[in-house]
Amino acid sequence: MFPRHEGLRCLELGLPGPSAEHLVSLVLHGSKRATAGLLAEYEVEGEELEQVGEVQWLLAADGTPARRIEITRVEVVPFAEVTWEFAQAEG
Repeated sequence: MFPRHEGLRCLELGLPGPSAEHLVSLVLHGSKRATAGLLAEYEVEGEELEQVGEVQWLLAADGTPARRIEITRVEVVPFAEVTWEFAQAEG
């Protein structure tokens, strides 16, 4: 299962350490507004996909809650169909 805090799912970005610190910083400063994941990971973890309007905790690099985020859009597409708009929003 994905981590939970105060009953909400948590979003972890990157690998622990500098990678996560950098990605969380991009979110907190507004330049990273999207992220992608593998559908297979949801299946392995037994998790449902995010839903529009769902609120989650973005975790800091040390695993503590950094900020609440709200899911505003969810799309399932093959990698080859990822749009330039999405790639830019992913930062």
